[in-house]
Amino acid sequence: MNTDSTSSGMAKICRKSVTGHRVPEEGLIPTMKLSHFITSHMEHILVEWETFAKTLRPASDGLTAEALRDHGRQILETIAREIDIHESARQKDDKSRGLVLHNTATSAADEHGAERQEHGFTMLQLISEFRLLRAIVLKLWMPKISQSSEETVREILRFNEAIDKALAESALTYSLQAISAGDASMVIKEQDINLVQLAMDGVYVLSMADLHMNLLTHQVSRANRAVTLQPREFNLLEYMLRNANRALKRDLILKNVWGYQFDPHTNLIDVHISKLRRKIDLNSPLKLVRTVRNIGYMLTDQES
Repeated sequence: MNTDSTSSGMAKICRKSVTGHRVPEEGLIPTMKLSHFITSHMEHILVEWETFAKTLRPASDGLTAEALRDHGRQILETIAREIDIHESARQKDDKSRGLVLHNTATSAADEHGAERQEHGFTMLQLISEFRLLRAIVLKLWMPKISQSSEETVREILRFNEAIDKALAESALTYSLQAISAGDASMVIKEQDINLVQLAMDGVYVLSMADLHMNLLTHQVSRANRAVTLQPREFNLLEYMLRNANRALKRDLILKNVWGYQFDPHTNLIDVHISKLRRKIDLNSPLKLVRTVRNIGYMLTDQES
């Protein structure tokens, strides 16, 4: 037994582990770093990844274990490295505002997206793989945490950022390859590809005042209250957020939200604007959706 004096003058009994490091007698095992956990439990994680991939039929039919795991090891190794990369306060601020440079080198996630598209997996199946990967790692690691700390929170945040980046890279490569191959079953708009690129750069939340829209999860909130939108309402709000503080003519809204090249002379826009107002402005003192006389509509938080 050895004793170490603490700052309070109390003696803390410790024992030596087989590696010579002091371990508290209380029985708590120091929390394993998430990056180390991923690399040391790689096979367990990959087995669950492979098992799940088998269920993604019919694309998974006939694929070998190696093909089902496709680039999984390399993706996890990259994620583990990115968790441990130190970021300065300036780098964190730049990332939050999207001011980061994207590495143009082909990544394992890029190659995974290309392979999955080639084997006939759908985009939703590709996305579900990364959702599962996130769940597997956290499910296995969380019970190993002896005590939550600021470092634990930092590691989880960096892990989620790394997963989101890998997903965005895979989805973008999948989409571009599908377009290049002339896949008629893939209806991919330019704005969808731009969305994936934004996600790669860490910018996938559009905000105004207390209104927030997550472009990846399609979650919308106002003053911390969840707002449920129909797909067309979501697209309309997204277009207005991307063009915040600008008076939008009706023909531009019809073209960019509905894809119409002409005005059908209906109250289509007015009906959807009315629904948006009820959902995001009704219970808020600050009204964001404004009517611009003789022009159209505007989303703004500026005083009129």
